[in-house]
Amino acid sequence: MMPGKISLAFFSLITLALILPSRAQDSPQDYLDAHNTARAAVGVGPLTWDTTVQAYAQNYANQRAGDCNLVHSSGPYGENLAWGSADLSGTDAVKMWVDEKAYYDYDSNSCAADQQCGHYTQVVWGNSARLGCAKVKCSTGGTFIGCNYDPPGNYDANMKQALQSCASRYDAIIKEDIPESLQALRLGIYKFAEGGTTDAAFEAKSCEEEFRRCKSPVLADMNRVVHDVSIVAASIVQTILSD
Repeated sequence: MMPGKISLAFFSLITLALILPSRAQDSPQDYLDAHNTARAAVGVGPLTWDTTVQAYAQNYANQRAGDCNLVHSSGPYGENLAWGSADLSGTDAVKMWVDEKAYYDYDSNSCAADQQCGHYTQVVWGNSARLGCAKVKCSTGGTFIGCNYDPPGNYDANMKQALQSCASRYDAIIKEDIPESLQALRLGIYKFAEGGTTDAAFEAKSCEEEFRRCKSPVLADMNRVVHDVSIVAASIVQTILSD
């Protein structure tokens, strides 16, 4: 073999060796291994790969390819997202999430002050059993990776966030929307009353979606009642206005 051909063959082998490991780090088994190693370290059972969950992750990743913003899909599954300016591998993304373990306090089940640990707790969440992940190249540069978990984890954290979010909304409903609408009705200012009841319906609908996302159907149903009552009230006012 000519020296030039030997050099070319050697270069090709080196290139192939560099490419193959990168691809291997994005396989379903690589995602599973990275997750299950972290789960085994804390005595939690392994996840299994689920094609339905993976299809969901891929569909959402495709939607994010245009901007690759780390915005959650707010779907039925737990979700971890990652972005890298270069070709971030799946295993590196999982490592980023698992590294948050340093900020998690098992005794208080909380994160250290001013730190994130929710990605880690989702990785090791005991009730989560099925995993699906996806990766896309960003049109703006970099890599977007998303993993979804079924059933979702972080119930307590999600519920706390939903309660905090809805507390301010219900504060507006109880202290502003409803009293102001009633006062407007008494004064015959029906257009203003319609606006208040419509606002109350919107706030309740937002809370309903929050509670559905954290898998609390009872609270979601309660919010639907408030929403429906507000809609009926708005319809009554609209009828008065049309007469």
